[in-house]
Amino acid sequence: MIFDPVNVLTAENVDSQDALWPVWCEVIGKDLAAVHVKDAVLHPDAPRTPTALGAGQMDYTVIREWLHRGHPTAALLRDEVILPVAQEDLAYMRTL
Repeated sequence: MIFDPVNVLTAENVDSQDALWPVWCEVIGKDLAAVHVKDAVLHPDAPRTPTALGAGQMDYTVIREWLHRGHPTAALLRDEVILPVAQEDLAYMRTL
C-alpha cells in the first residue's frame, strides 16, 4: 500500500490529526510499502495549495513515530515536488 496522508486531510479534519493518524496507521498495519510525502494548505471552499514540506498544515509527528517503530525501510516518495525548495524538502524528508 502507498499511503498518501495529505489526500486524507480536509479543512474540516486538519486540526484533529493527532486522532486521525493512529487510526490510519492501524488500518494500514503491515501492508505499507511507501508514503507519498507532501504538504499543503487546506482551504474550506478551494483546492488545497501545495507547499514546501513543513510549511503547510500536514503534521508528520505521529506518522514519523509509526514509521520508526514498524516501517523503518518504507520508501518515502516526494509527491508534488516544488523545485525551488527541493533541497529543503530533502532535508525535511531525512527527519522522517
